[in-house]
Amino acid sequence: MKNIKPHLSVILITKNSSDVLESALDSVKDIADELIVVDAYSRDRTRGIARKYHARVYLREDTDLGKQKAFALEKANGSWVLSLDSDEIVSPELREEVRTIVYGQETGKHGYLIPYTNFVFGRGVRHGGESYKMLRLFKKNHTKISPNLVHERFELVSGKAGILKNPIIHHSYRSLSQIFAKFTNYGRREAERKYRKNEPTSLKKIVLYPLHMFWARFIKDKGYRDGFFRMPVDLGYAYMEWLTYMLLLRKKIQKGTFLFNFISMNVSSFGIRILTFILFVFLVRFLSPKDYGIYTLVWAQITILSPLMDFGTTSYSIVHVAPRQNTTLQSVFSLRFYLYLAGYVLTLGMGTVLFVNQTETFIYLLLTSVVIFSNMSSGSYFIWTAVKQEAYKSSYISLIMNGVLTMGLIISLLFHPSLRSIFIIIFFVYLSYFLMMLFILNKESGYLSLKIRLKEWSAIIKKSYAFVLIAFFAGLYFKIDVFLLRFLKGNTDVGIYSAGYKFFDGLLFLILSYNVSATPVLSQLKRTNIPQFLRKIRRDLELLAILGFGVAFATWIFSPFVLKYVLVKGYIPSIEVVRIVIFALPFLLINAVFANVIYIYDKASYVIVLYGVQTLITIGLNLTFIPRYSFFASSYITVVLEIVNMCVLYGIASKLMRQKTV
Repeated sequence: MKNIKPHLSVILITKNSSDVLESALDSVKDIADELIVVDAYSRDRTRGIARKYHARVYLREDTDLGKQKAFALEKANGSWVLSLDSDEIVSPELREEVRTIVYGQETGKHGYLIPYTNFVFGRGVRHGGESYKMLRLFKKNHTKISPNLVHERFELVSGKAGILKNPIIHHSYRSLSQIFAKFTNYGRREAERKYRKNEPTSLKKIVLYPLHMFWARFIKDKGYRDGFFRMPVDLGYAYMEWLTYMLLLRKKIQKGTFLFNFISMNVSSFGIRILTFILFVFLVRFLSPKDYGIYTLVWAQITILSPLMDFGTTSYSIVHVAPRQNTTLQSVFSLRFYLYLAGYVLTLGMGTVLFVNQTETFIYLLLTSVVIFSNMSSGSYFIWTAVKQEAYKSSYISLIMNGVLTMGLIISLLFHPSLRSIFIIIFFVYLSYFLMMLFILNKESGYLSLKIRLKEWSAIIKKSYAFVLIAFFAGLYFKIDVFLLRFLKGNTDVGIYSAGYKFFDGLLFLILSYNVSATPVLSQLKRTNIPQFLRKIRRDLELLAILGFGVAFATWIFSPFVLKYVLVKGYIPSIEVVRIVIFALPFLLINAVFANVIYIYDKASYVIVLYGVQTLITIGLNLTFIPRYSFFASSYITVVLEIVNMCVLYGIASKLMRQKTV
């Protein structure tokens, strides 16, 4: 440092910046007469590194980054100021330009815009919004800063600005976890800014703005020219948009009504359903019914044991585990690992029996089995975020992963439509997802452990077994007809039935939406106000019946005219499957109300018995009628059994309510 009145002050704001700060300071040490670092109470070596370069360090924290920079600017004594971020480096050529301006002859300019060269994973990018100039070198007495929660902006209050030729090297995107943390932070800050300005949010902004952001950066502004390696950044910007409006919605809702929650709670689930439907359209257009049947069978085999692998640990954790119960979370994560490992072995063992003499199909099953480990890691991360009341993080990652998978499979179908290509892509996408989720979970929670804890596992299982049995029997009930069709009729019939059933399955998220939004309300009313409890049940039944039957009749009327443009070639019989099976939807919705009443009265065992008996009846009826009526038999059986379920559940629920209200 020079012992004279400084000409150039370099200012930085930092927080936990030890991994990049040294490079930034090293790049300006030869031209700076003064280094000013305003640190937001870093917990790493940031301040030590700053003092190593003889910087004046001030401790100050403000959520408004603009105010942090304004404070740093106030402390600067130089007539010229160079503002840097901790992940920015002044290139050697730029350093000489700055030296010439500050210590050379007067140019008549009061500030200079500096171009940026941004790096993603160490590789430079030039397109898709990553090429720009910013006012970063300026005379202190001629400049002001606009306070902002996200991106501060320096402006000249007098005089003209010039443009420098050489760039600031910006290592803004260094790793997946850093990108995720960066855009999460941006989303939170942007939501707070919009909330203070009273900006509105809407379902359109939550769903469409993220898609538009990705399209604008990666496609319209030609980000793809840099290479696909930069895609996580563009997806990060899309995530920031989604998170901004989701958090803004959360801030605006002080006490949401049931109907509002019912419609809005599962935006990401709805997005995944849309992606699944888009993929389905491409699958049935490019695969024969036989190949689509094989594709469906492989996925049915992979997921049929999912409830047993989860073993109710998700529901248990959300209900019973507090954020600071580290030991319990460690036990949950280790239990899930061994459960999924056992499920993996069992799934492949069953596959050797189910697909005997079908080597190609078993290879597809083997490739897809990585999904089991992916579900283990992503489910554990969901538990972590849900316990921390940050489940939106898990929803974002799931939505992005499904987007990447859908995009990859569609490209494969367009250029090389074969089952082998499809399952290879599934393998690599889910393997990457599994490893990424392990990394993020370990980094955020630090609770990954494979230690065997029999005592803790026993306590968890005692409280989770009911969730396991209900989910298992329900899953078996909805998948067993596919396997029976395969053995009694063949892969082609499976493909036709599954294609039609997909439209019905795509609407089942309505049941989850109802359960998530209504169960806590019903549970509270049951404890505090029985008359309101009964009135809400009646209102819910009316709402869901109108919704369910409305969708069913609309589908029955319009599907022959609409679906003929979606279901082509050998899939035309699937339209009749849709028209039949859709009438199970209103009864499923009504049954959700009755089942919730039974759960609230602590009689989940009744539902377990019902689903167990129902599964046996399903097997018997399908074995009887599939040989003669094929997939039409399975369609009608689904509807008839839901009507029977409604009668049984109504009888149980009404009896419980009469007994408890007398």
